[in-house]
Amino acid sequence: MRARSLEPLRAQLSAGQQVRFLLRANPVHSVRDGNRRRRVLTADPDSWLRDRLAALTITQLHHAAVSTLWRGRIPLRTVRYTGIATVDDPDRLWQLVEAEGVARQRDAHGTLTSLAPLAGP
Repeated sequence: MRARSLEPLRAQLSAGQQVRFLLRANPVHSVRDGNRRRRVLTADPDSWLRDRLAALTITQLHHAAVSTLWRGRIPLRTVRYTGIATVDDPDRLWQLVEAEGVARQRDAHGTLTSLAPLAGP
């Protein structure tokens, strides 16, 4: 399978540009349970996402119900987000797209599966 270049997308990202996005994430935080730490779904998944996507101002946000994926015997609860946002910091957004992902791997498995500029007026 051949990977597609993302350079045309990068050229279109500028401050003030509106984009549509699709993201599947596991918005969790750690809690101490006796001597163990465990991950639990955050009470406010929308705020969790806004913190992670600080390079954007999210103007419309929708999320589907939480679904459970299984990694062997370990349940992974994920939320599918879709929305429209305005780019505030194109360089920071590009870091998220290119290298970092939306969430730290140990906290959540965030995958920005789609990012597309919206056509101007």
